[in-house]
Amino acid sequence: WGTLALTLMIRIYLYWSPGVTFVDIVHRLSHSQRAKQLEVCQGLIKELKFFRHDHDPTVLALGCLLLIASQNNNAMEKAHKTLSVLCKKYPKHLLCHLAFGVCLFAQQLSNKALQFLQQFVAENQ
Repeated sequence: WGTLALTLMIRIYLYWSPGVTFVDIVHRLSHSQRAKQLEVCQGLIKELKFFRHDHDPTVLALGCLLLIASQNNNAMEKAHKTLSVLCKKYPKHLLCHLAFGVCLFAQQLSNKALQFLQQFVAENQ
């Protein structure tokens, strides 16, 4: 129950839900209360690591989404590299691939993001 509750709260703070598009995510990352929300989300991810091991792909992908949301160039680069490795290591892990697509989109690579996600969907139908 603890990991489920933490994951749901993280989803709220990162706006990670099936009905959210890339444009929604980028728009929502820029509002005035974002810094406080990211701080809370970081605490939740630390708690989630307590219940799961540090190398769990879900925890790592959520951490990368947090890096992407910070809108820091160094953080974005770190998320990009980490997610690239995660997607290769876990070829069927949806959240890793979704986070990588978001990362590409946030880096102004929208066509590459769409192509990447379309390929993932085609390979996992």
